[in-house]
Amino acid sequence: MQRDKELREELADLAVKTARAEKKLKRLRRPPTGLRGGRQGASFVTTRESMAEAGEVARQLDALRQRELEIRTKLKKPDR
Repeated sequence: MQRDKELREELADLAVKTARAEKKLKRLRRPPTGLRGGRQGASFVTTRESMAEAGEVARQLDALRQRELEIRTKLKKPDR
């Protein structure tokens, strides 16, 4: 019973972390603001850094989702 409670709390924490990571990834993948008249809003280096950071956040998000699946599996299995 205590183990289930701990797993449910961890699952809730993971849900919050996943939501934050999804929001950050969405923000990083969005094109830069302030583009007008054919001018480029962000330099090449800034764009590359943003893409690298988005890749890292995507890997973290995948790890969080994998951990969530593991916890859900443990919660479904009866204790023996």
